[in-house]
Amino acid sequence: MRKFTFFIAIGYLLLSLPAGAAEVSLQRMAKEEGLGSARLLFELSSLPAYRLQRSGQRVDLFFSGTVVDPSLLLLPGDETVVKVLLARHEKDLMVSFLLRRPPVRMMATSLRNPDRIAVDLFWDEGGARTAIAFRVAGLPGRSGDGVVGAPRHSSPYEGRWESFFSEYRTPLQIPLVLRYSLSRLPAGWARRTGSELARNLEGLAAAGRWDEVQSTLAGIIAKEPPSSEEGRWSEALWGESLMRLGQLDKANVVFADVAKDGLGPQLRARVLYLQAFSQAAGGDVYAARKLLHDSATAVFQGSELWPHALLLQAELALALGEFDKALSYLQENVGWPAELQTVRDLRLADALAGAGQLEPAVQLYRSLDFPGSPLFSHPVSLRQAAEVYSETGGFAQATLMYEQLAGAEDLSRDIRGLALLGAGLAADASGDPRRAHLLSQVWGDFLDAEAGIRARLKLTDKRVLAGGELERRRAAIDYSEVAQLAPLRELREEAAFKQALALYLGNEPMATVEVLGRFLREFSSGELAPEARVLMRIVLPPVIVKLVEQEQDLQALVLLEQYRELLLAGPMSWTFLLDVARASTRLGLLERAYKVYLYMLDVATGTAKEEEFYLPFLELAFDRDQYDLVGTYALRYLTRFPEGKDYNRIYYLNVRALQLAGRLDAAADLLRYSLRPKDEALESLAADIFWDLERYDEVARCFDDSGPEKQNPPQGMLLKAEALSRIGRGQEALPMLEPLLAHELFGDQATFRYAKIHLNQGQRELGLKIMQGLATEGKGSLWRKLAQETLAESRL
Repeated sequence: MRKFTFFIAIGYLLLSLPAGAAEVSLQRMAKEEGLGSARLLFELSSLPAYRLQRSGQRVDLFFSGTVVDPSLLLLPGDETVVKVLLARHEKDLMVSFLLRRPPVRMMATSLRNPDRIAVDLFWDEGGARTAIAFRVAGLPGRSGDGVVGAPRHSSPYEGRWESFFSEYRTPLQIPLVLRYSLSRLPAGWARRTGSELARNLEGLAAAGRWDEVQSTLAGIIAKEPPSSEEGRWSEALWGESLMRLGQLDKANVVFADVAKDGLGPQLRARVLYLQAFSQAAGGDVYAARKLLHDSATAVFQGSELWPHALLLQAELALALGEFDKALSYLQENVGWPAELQTVRDLRLADALAGAGQLEPAVQLYRSLDFPGSPLFSHPVSLRQAAEVYSETGGFAQATLMYEQLAGAEDLSRDIRGLALLGAGLAADASGDPRRAHLLSQVWGDFLDAEAGIRARLKLTDKRVLAGGELERRRAAIDYSEVAQLAPLRELREEAAFKQALALYLGNEPMATVEVLGRFLREFSSGELAPEARVLMRIVLPPVIVKLVEQEQDLQALVLLEQYRELLLAGPMSWTFLLDVARASTRLGLLERAYKVYLYMLDVATGTAKEEEFYLPFLELAFDRDQYDLVGTYALRYLTRFPEGKDYNRIYYLNVRALQLAGRLDAAADLLRYSLRPKDEALESLAADIFWDLERYDEVARCFDDSGPEKQNPPQGMLLKAEALSRIGRGQEALPMLEPLLAHELFGDQATFRYAKIHLNQGQRELGLKIMQGLATEGKGSLWRKLAQETLAESRL
């Protein structure tokens, strides 16, 4: 490495040796970009021996006996090459290229006329060309109507966007806390003690007079804390009264105190059950579940409280969304008592609904739809029943369940609003004209709440589905307001996307792009982001094409750059790609335009569209002085499309590129091609090239039948006349010169040559007369002077 660094440091002292020290000089470097490939060209005074090697991202080319021409310019850094270094390696000149990524394959080839070494680098196995039109890997491949990549975004609504307004809705969530079922527990104290007090208190409990139970026992226990088994029963009953009266914290203290002492099996089961229920009712679901789980088998199994404990465990599982576990508790064969059977059926319906078993759940809910049913005292069950009815098409029953929920006790205004919204949505789905007012009523009564905003969203959906383009544009305004007002992010996302979709269906593509762009910035990871990307992929290309047609190129390319990854994930028409290239060209972004054209040429090979991409690409390559590339692709076109509409122009570009590259012999060879078109501009170019090569016979053959009316250019005809004169065919030149004698630009030269031909043919008097007129009346000083000199020579 030190040795290599040393050579780099003294490179330019050794590289530009005197010309006599080496036979070959490196004169010029160039680079041509391909798709997934690049060609490095090294022009030399003659072809030396060479070798090529690679080390990671560095490629080294060694030339034997070669020096650097003082005029050599190194290639600048770009997207392919980081830098170029020159060094002397033993007796060889080393040209080292540091690349931005290592090639997978490379090859070197020697070329003649002029002498060059071409190094081809490939970044795909087998030389396959990776697309680089937008400076990213993975551009799409060809499809029938353009190009298309592997779809990265899809939507079930694509092609049927109107159905989105009827089918999609952010799920209605009505947040409710499950109310646990506390039935009358089996009597136990009086039966065991025979105490009059026990019988009285249990009678009060059976009648639901828990405040009297609580006050009676509070006075007794305050006088003498219980110590016997009978006393513990009374303390447990006191705790139960506190719990049933809602004094959960006090009840928990009592139950914890009772549970400290050794208890009989029945009392122990009773206390543990009440303690677990009190914790659940107080919101400590996990503590209640753990208490029941740890003691279920040892304490409850076989006792008369076992069904009660199983029901509570099932309700705890329902509260945690563990529906399968709830089913397992409720389906235990424990001889469920009659007082628990109805509530057990209710919880079984809830568990079945949560587990997705809708049909058996519906049957159970129907069996529980009677006056006094526990269904109507449990809001969570009412909500679940309404949802199941809706999902199974029973919208009329769902409407009634939601209305029952809205009338339940102890619910907040927001919850009642959401329940009425559910009723309105179900009634709308049922098509019941008597309930058509419900959504409007919810919107009016709960204007700024979630229920009112959701109702407005649904009513706007209905307007979109029933209206035309104008109504959809108006609806977009409502969606925009909902997107700002909605309290939930999911609702804001739904409204924002529906705003864009309404604009799209309302034939407002530019506004659609603007709204979708904002949507993708705000909800890039949301549930509707795939739909938004698909819609943007559909609407954006025509918008860009329209902008290009209006010559708003900068705005078009800004959108293209902003969403290029998204565009690459879907189909792009040839028209779209052509407009991208044209806009890039007009803005002076020639590198981008060049790569787009090159990409289209590659993927369009063999299609009906291939022919039309050559000319814009070749003109762009010509303007960038890439004459070798022009020659390669022009020859490809001329071979493949001999009847093509751009044949004449591309033939001309090919010849002109060879001329500008200094390859006049190659240009002359091409001009001798049998399929050379008859074209005025090409004939003029051919005459210039043959004249520079001093092939005057070839110049003389130019402009023969070059156009349908033989209206050839004056300059070309003058050059042909000059050539005919030089090869001794002056007589043929005279008819060509006669129309030019009075020409404003070429009249003097034509007159001079016209006179000289007459003199050379021995027509001295006529020739001198014409020459005398030029010498005295010529417009150009050069031709007057030449005429005067000719006259002077004639007098000698």
